[in-house]
Amino acid sequence: AEYMGEFAQGGKQESSMWRGVRRFSTDAFKPSLFSEQIQQLQDKKTGQTRQVIRDLERAGLRPGRDSNSALLNYLISQNDFTGAQQVFADFKAKYGRPTRVMFNTLIKGCFKTRDITTAKQLVKEMQDSHQPPNDVTYNPLIKIYVDRRDFQGARTTFAEMRAAGFVPSHITFNSLLNLHINLRDAQGAQGVLEEMEQAQVRPDIVTFNSLLKLYVMSGDLESSRSVIEKMRSCGVNPDRVTFTTLMQLYVDRQDMNGARLVLEQMRTQNLQANTVTYTLLAKGYANLGDIEGIRSVIDEMKRIGVQPNNVTYTTLITALGRNNDMKSVRESFQQMMSEGVIPDEVTCSVVLSMYIKNNDKAGAQQLIDSLIKSNVPSHVISPTLTKLLDITNARTTTETNTHTA
Repeated sequence: AEYMGEFAQGGKQESSMWRGVRRFSTDAFKPSLFSEQIQQLQDKKTGQTRQVIRDLERAGLRPGRDSNSALLNYLISQNDFTGAQQVFADFKAKYGRPTRVMFNTLIKGCFKTRDITTAKQLVKEMQDSHQPPNDVTYNPLIKIYVDRRDFQGARTTFAEMRAAGFVPSHITFNSLLNLHINLRDAQGAQGVLEEMEQAQVRPDIVTFNSLLKLYVMSGDLESSRSVIEKMRSCGVNPDRVTFTTLMQLYVDRQDMNGARLVLEQMRTQNLQANTVTYTLLAKGYANLGDIEGIRSVIDEMKRIGVQPNNVTYTTLITALGRNNDMKSVRESFQQMMSEGVIPDEVTCSVVLSMYIKNNDKAGAQQLIDSLIKSNVPSHVISPTLTKLLDITNARTTTETNTHTA
């Protein structure tokens, strides 16, 4: 009880925890109570969840399977797959057979690590313990194969799922669709859509956006438009992702009028373009060397309350650098910093290159100083400083050799 109280923050939470502990001592064992405690601690002191289970065990209270499932979920959400495997192994050693939920949770972790070998071993272990896989098991397995671009593995697992009597959902079909998109296989993607229709699974917004992405990558404007028409005929409204993906096609074709038209279509659908959409538009103007076009995009963003990010400003600064406009590069960088937008390695590299190109050592030093004073992360400053030192050393060596000669 004292241990639980240490992690409670605020009267109501503390009272709730103490009530839970009292129930442990007075009620019949209820695994769900452990799960509730774990869930509460995950939000506040997540790193202590494993220790909580150990302390409860030492107190003579056996944690339920729900508690360990909650802990597995947390560890996997924190990308601690090794920790999740240890919890799983500890549970098996102490309490015997894990539940299907615990197996599925760990298999979901295999998807994050792309570990198909461990995932298959877990499936076999499920079967050996007389817990056949269900649809929740098969979906992450198929996703792993899709990410590995293993067509045969994905299709074999899909067939096993159907043979086991499970009806694939739109999640399953969307995974298969992504496989064909990764392979740029339009015919195979259409085949997946036909399978969905046969299984009476209705395509959702993810399905259509994925298919649209395929045609955009292929530069197929006609098929891209037909996807959007098909969406609407199926009662699925295009969203921001749909229009941004379509805009990419026009940007790739250097058709800024078409890209602007897509933006207008978003407005008619009452969809607010976000930073990603506007930055893509700015990149389209940058590809054409249209500085004023980029500036107009940034001005429009600020006017409607959409904050440009470091990619937006880097797009502008890079375009200015190509024009060797040092004054505008400096002003844009200062504006970016004044708005609290943290530059990345690319931004700093472009600005530093401009100073070096213009033999402005003082400006380069000021850049480093401003980054440090603004608390820019070290992983951004270090490459910039290293590049400056390398160039300075190279010039010093050249000047020394010339003097010696």
